[in-house]
Amino acid sequence: MVACEVDGGHPGPLVLRRDVTVVGPATVRGTPGPAVHVLGGRAILRDLTLVGGTGASEPRLGGDTYGGVVAAWEGAGVWIEDSVVRDGRADWGGCIAGPRHGPLVVRHTEVSGCRATKVGGAVWIRHGAVEHARISASAAPYGGGVAVRSLDAADGGVSLAGTEVVGCDAEVQGGGLLVTGPAQVSGGHLRANTSAQGAGALFSGATGGWHGGTATGNTASVGGGGVFVTGGTARLTDLNIHENTVTGASLADGRGVGGGLWLAGDTTTTLTLDGVVLSANQAAWGGGALAAGSGPPELGPRLQTFGGALDDNRADVGGGLAVVGARV
Repeated sequence: MVACEVDGGHPGPLVLRRDVTVVGPATVRGTPGPAVHVLGGRAILRDLTLVGGTGASEPRLGGDTYGGVVAAWEGAGVWIEDSVVRDGRADWGGCIAGPRHGPLVVRHTEVSGCRATKVGGAVWIRHGAVEHARISASAAPYGGGVAVRSLDAADGGVSLAGTEVVGCDAEVQGGGLLVTGPAQVSGGHLRANTSAQGAGALFSGATGGWHGGTATGNTASVGGGGVFVTGGTARLTDLNIHENTVTGASLADGRGVGGGLWLAGDTTTTLTLDGVVLSANQAAWGGGALAAGSGPPELGPRLQTFGGALDDNRADVGGGLAVVGARV
């Protein structure tokens, strides 16, 4: 165990190459590079304030940076507990980038003020957990809050139990949450996030899903105030998608789509809803949900539902559900 008690803050990077536990109270400040750089082993970071940083360079990403404050792609596992992580800048994972081949676990921790130029404004995670945490005021073009980028079903799932993702922004897609690949995400409360598409969450080419969470009060300027699903075969279960709005502000005619949910794709796209409640959402087309393809229905995406409800949603066309070139 390594214990740190540093008045005024320790200049980073703190480089860890083997199994290490770092226990505060202590402040580690990022300089050029991350505040903490995990190059091997399992790292436990507890009761720390990790501030600032510009990430580590990754040649396999063409020299892009990752993990503005905590860069851990080469680690065997990282646990961040009872800490504050803030004000990082990187291309991938503005504040935290977890291991490529091990778990990232963030618990009872506040992550805020993070920026990524590409994906994962606050947290980039392949598998593990972000539990009983608060992710806020962070931004990226894709996945302003948390980006889950699993590559294989063997990666396992990601738990967001007890975690709130609030006030995050994605310029393009996925204000609060981005999910790609086969990841199964459980829990999480996505609130007051913004994006052009999928202000609460974006599922892009995903074969996994989201289970037992909420998307409330998110605002999109094009479509998918609560959730946007494009491509893949995703499954959403036991969700409450409530009071999300699409303004249409980024569209020439101002007519946004899919206040609660927007499904778009072709015959390779299937979305299953099981026990999903869509209530009090609003858009010009499909207040509760819009399922849409670009051609005849038989060539469009498929939406299938079990249980759940459409309640008190509002739109000019299709207050509960609008279907254009899709199968329901």
